[in-house]
Amino acid sequence: MASSKTDAFYTNIVKLLKDQCPVSVELIYLLIRNAEKLTLRECFIIDYQIIEHMATNYDFKEGVRCVLMEKGASPKWSYPTLLDVKSEAVDNFLVPIKNSIPLPI
Repeated sequence: MASSKTDAFYTNIVKLLKDQCPVSVELIYLLIRNAEKLTLRECFIIDYQIIEHMATNYDFKEGVRCVLMEKGASPKWSYPTLLDVKSEAVDNFLVPIKNSIPLPI
């Protein structure tokens, strides 16, 4: 039987995840799930690709708007919930950007 302390921990995690960008949560889940199959170098390259994509991503800009500019505003994510996120939205972050400066590692 789970303790009330454990239940509270999981309740807080679920609440925290519900407040985050659904695409980002899916992306992080994918990265964690696949990380053990990759070398450290491959992980750095993938992280770099994701950062490049984030710089022009609507959801990133929306998060910045709500957290830094209009503090406390409710973000309007491109996909409202985790169940709405399409796999292509996550997979696009893993595609190298054309004419990108390669990570020097």
